[in-house]
Amino acid sequence: MNVYDLVHELGELAKERSKIYDKGTVCHSFALGWFVGDMQNNLDQMGLSKKQLKVLENRIAKMKKIIEEDK
Repeated sequence: MNVYDLVHELGELAKERSKIYDKGTVCHSFALGWFVGDMQNNLDQMGLSKKQLKVLENRIAKMKKIIEEDK
């Protein structure tokens, strides 16, 4: 498995978990919240280097710029 497969699988698991709390229907807000929390925990456990954290910071800056340009 590669990183894309793993992240996709985590997303699918979050959707499945949401079904437990929404009587069999996918609740995207629950799934997103669970996914984000799980990813935070995973990244924390990985002990990312300063360089890896900088990559994430740069990606966030790019996303913010895209949002501002689209307004």
